[in-house]
Amino acid sequence: AARAAAGGGGGVAEELHKLDLRVGRVLKVERHSEADSLYVEEVDLGEPTGPRRVVSGLVKYMTAEALLGRRVVLLANTKPSKLKGVESQAMLLCAFAADGSAVELVELMIDYYERVILD
Repeated sequence: AARAAAGGGGGVAEELHKLDLRVGRVLKVERHSEADSLYVEEVDLGEPTGPRRVVSGLVKYMTAEALLGRRVVLLANTKPSKLKGVESQAMLLCAFAADGSAVELVELMIDYYERVILD
């Protein structure tokens, strides 16, 4: 597991350790058939069950080509949920500009499939 520094008190640190953050690679990106603002991605986390399907609202912030092949950090222990009829099995970790004008993927230069542990 790779470690990243995170400030905060004991209570916050305990909560952060519950997050299953893992590094994966985006294998496929398609527009959602029912929602113009959503992508449906397949992200490889090195799991024996195969890639995870992730639905994200990144259409207005980046092209499908910009996502394809990217190293990304996923929150992998979210409860699967349906977005416009498509099940999303994780969440992409992104950073937003304070005014909402830009979004960037969080990209850590650590090995694929590693779990990120926040200290």
